[in-house]
Amino acid sequence: MKQNDSNRPPAAVKPRFISAISAAAMSAVALLAAAPAANSQTLEAEDLKALEVAVPFDLPSETDTLVMVDVWPTQEAEGKFTPDEQLPAHRIIPEFSISQNTVWVYLEPTEFPANYMDTAGFADINVQVMTAGSDPQLADTGTTIRFASAGSWEGWVDPADTPPELGEVATLSNEQKQPATVDMKQVKVTEDLDELLSDEAKFASLKSDVTVQEGGGVCPITKPRHLLTRNRWAATGETFTLKTSDSTAQMIYNSGREHSTTFGAAVSYGGGEYSASETRTRRDTWGQTFNYVNTYRQYRINVEFRKYRVYVACGSIRKDTWMAHHETGGTRTLELGSHPQYRHCQAVSNGTWTREYSGYRAYEHSGGFKVKDILGFNMKVISYFSSGKIYNYNVTGGNKAMCGKETDPAFAGRLALNYQ
Repeated sequence: MKQNDSNRPPAAVKPRFISAISAAAMSAVALLAAAPAANSQTLEAEDLKALEVAVPFDLPSETDTLVMVDVWPTQEAEGKFTPDEQLPAHRIIPEFSISQNTVWVYLEPTEFPANYMDTAGFADINVQVMTAGSDPQLADTGTTIRFASAGSWEGWVDPADTPPELGEVATLSNEQKQPATVDMKQVKVTEDLDELLSDEAKFASLKSDVTVQEGGGVCPITKPRHLLTRNRWAATGETFTLKTSDSTAQMIYNSGREHSTTFGAAVSYGGGEYSASETRTRRDTWGQTFNYVNTYRQYRINVEFRKYRVYVACGSIRKDTWMAHHETGGTRTLELGSHPQYRHCQAVSNGTWTREYSGYRAYEHSGGFKVKDILGFNMKVISYFSSGKIYNYNVTGGNKAMCGKETDPAFAGRLALNYQ
């Protein structure tokens, strides 16, 4: 794995992987380029597949730290389970190294059984980090990561920074060739877990027996249970014209092409309040071409929102998670009340001005996932430009400019037509 020196995991770490599912059940991911098999030699960090896991407390040595990665079935496989069914979980005990408050977690794609990583390299994971000693700590979170390759480089990346049709892209930029990051949330340690982590002998036994067999050992795998389903709306784009007859705009939403959207996920530990501390990236292939309008318009998609329950930290803490499962195909538009004053403007002439695929993050809204009625707050949504997601602005008359929020309109994710 080739990385910038400023964001590089410690070198000289020997990879070792223990799986809770027999080797016969692990059909690898044949369509992904697998890394060279690990051997008895110590490998450099760039030869490994690293996740950068940020932990909100000081970390002791590797000996006094336990890292577990639980993998969920793919979005397609998960959709076959009915409410109240338990999903089959798969646990990996990865090799890791510690650098201050960062845990570098090394995962081989061949450790993911069939139906636990999809054809584009997306995988939903839950990471737990526990530390032993007189003041034991626990952190936990879930997210989507993606295995990608570009030439001789391959590794885990953030889905939000890679295009959906990765197989159609010959190269990734150096900025995209960075380890996927996982921001952990600290969780209160229960009395039972405190007793386990504070006892040196018990903790050593936990580390050695944690995945003796599926569902066994000191720390059994728990299976997420689907409890509830709700449908909610998420913003996926917006157009701003001048509300005059000589300017109109439309959005074409991924008309039949594969696309990805990252939605915030909310978690509650031990029955406490929900907080937005996780994300899930969902993929789909449907779309719609919206009509041209001369208003300020937001475009929304309908999303199935599911509640799951699982017991983490060796089964000692209940964790409830609300997360997006899939886009339903429903759409609606919302007329907005004001025109934004974006400052990165360029003069445009008469004709149809088009913004389509030329970057990855296309639209980001901190409160775009409208779930406040369930959780008391809305969550973030990030959608992407692809070959099928297009903004068209029809411009007539002079003295017009296209303006971008973050940068020049040719690269910006949020746009508005304005006067010069």
